[in-house]
Amino acid sequence: MTESLTEVLRDLDAKRAYVAERLKSEQLPNRDQAADAVREEIAALGLDRHVVALETSGYTVLTPEELEAGDLVERMNKAIDRVGTQRNPKDTDLQDELDGVLFHLVAEDPVFEEVLLQRKPLALLTYLLGHHAKLNQSTALLKSKGAPALAIHADAVGKFPLPWPETAQVANVTWLLSDYTREGGCLCVVPGTHRMGNPPHHVPLECDDPSVVPIEAPAGSVVLWHGGLWHGGLPRTIDGERRTLVLFYGRAYLEAQEPYKFTTTMEMLERNPVRFAAMMGLTDQIPWGLRGPVAGVAAPVSGIDPFE
Repeated sequence: MTESLTEVLRDLDAKRAYVAERLKSEQLPNRDQAADAVREEIAALGLDRHVVALETSGYTVLTPEELEAGDLVERMNKAIDRVGTQRNPKDTDLQDELDGVLFHLVAEDPVFEEVLLQRKPLALLTYLLGHHAKLNQSTALLKSKGAPALAIHADAVGKFPLPWPETAQVANVTWLLSDYTREGGCLCVVPGTHRMGNPPHHVPLECDDPSVVPIEAPAGSVVLWHGGLWHGGLPRTIDGERRTLVLFYGRAYLEAQEPYKFTTTMEMLERNPVRFAAMMGLTDQIPWGLRGPVAGVAAPVSGIDPFE
């Protein structure tokens, strides 16, 4: 085993041991407590209508007034500008950075850690995926005039065998960092399709189909949806830029698309509650560290129980 790989695994073991120690006093709800904890949090935050929307339509929209996030959107936009410039220093036009896409944002600025822990979106995410939901990706999407429509699709495509279960296996929490309008290329959805259990290629749809609903909402809103929901994006026909932060999550037993277990630092863990560690995948034991599966150190979770 090379020295560099040994160092990586040693760091992973250290972070898991740290999280395990934190869990002794800062426990996440277990199987017997999890459902009650979710219901209590939903009720305390006044989110019942959003739960109904998630169940019936497959998506919901939190308004800026509900979120009370202060200057969070402004700080996210500044962080995205900085990251785009650093990654592409010869051209500060962010649209040239991977065609307006910036991946792997969590470790770039503490503002993204703060976003992950916003109480109302987190409560609804927990309703969909449980307390050990893992972050799969943190991506900024920057859409300029002339950008074409994004085809209708579902986030669960290519991840699970058909038919998909009605219980969400993946979910999307999208922050609107600019106003969403039809002409501006907003998100569009097909309500209720999260219960179809199959991807939209079985029923081909265009974004201008009458069953497709555009999501028009102001900057600072958050759209959450079940991973089986059919959705896409309208073309942008006006000047300016549509800005979005996509936070894509999966159940505890799914490995993340971005390697947060390795990119998360001890400093990030120390300044956040243990729920952040769970999102980073540090409350399970896959992949194994140098000692293999170690009993009592960040015990593995299955994600089979809906709210755990």
